[in-house]
Amino acid sequence: AFADRTRHFASIPSAPNLSMLPRRSLKFPITLGVVMIVLVVLLTVGWVLLSVFGALNSSVKAFYWTALTVGAILFVVVLVGTIIYLSLSIKAINLTRRQSNFMDSVSHELKSPIASLKLSLQTLTLRSVSDDERQAFHRLMLEDIERLDELINHLLDAARLERPDAPDRAEWLRSTDVLLRCIQAVRTRYRLSEDRIRLTGPDARIRARQVDLEMIFRNLLDNAVKYGGEEPLVEVRTRWERGTKPRLVVQ
Repeated sequence: AFADRTRHFASIPSAPNLSMLPRRSLKFPITLGVVMIVLVVLLTVGWVLLSVFGALNSSVKAFYWTALTVGAILFVVVLVGTIIYLSLSIKAINLTRRQSNFMDSVSHELKSPIASLKLSLQTLTLRSVSDDERQAFHRLMLEDIERLDELINHLLDAARLERPDAPDRAEWLRSTDVLLRCIQAVRTRYRLSEDRIRLTGPDARIRARQVDLEMIFRNLLDNAVKYGGEEPLVEVRTRWERGTKPRLVVQ
């Protein structure tokens, strides 16, 4: 009974939903960028018209043509710089949003096993439990520690992939071996029985970085379990797709 209560309380989100907090909007930088681009275009057109008018109605035409050329080049440089700045600003805001979403997810995933561990330790400390219940609590705490260890390893792998000097260590891998490792990790993470995630289909040799494949498959399996209902049943199938270049499809 205590073990069931531990599972129940551990499934409750312990971290605040940071995604509900106000995020920086793209409306202001886009509006400012568009206004600046329009102003630069209007100034360029006005400068060209004034310079052409002055060159046609002045004795020093060389000065106006030179000013027209230099001014037009400068206006084009300013216009290109404004567009590049707007593009970089939008990319920076989108990156900040993705990082915030990532931190929201990581915070919840870290808090969940920690809350479960805390509840188990408090129960063992404050209550008198039988040997069977104590063993059940020990098993749950070990699973929570494994979940934490797995999550930390994933974070370290993701950090290594983001480094510009990350080596490209592609190797030949068995698709079944990679999928089974990912399935086992997801089973342990959500405490699922073996029949909740099934793997069927042929095996294949794939040349890729193991970290990349495991991150992709784990994310797909994680989403399938999260949105599969209270008792998810996930079926992973592999099949060969014939063509000029046969490939293995995982679905």
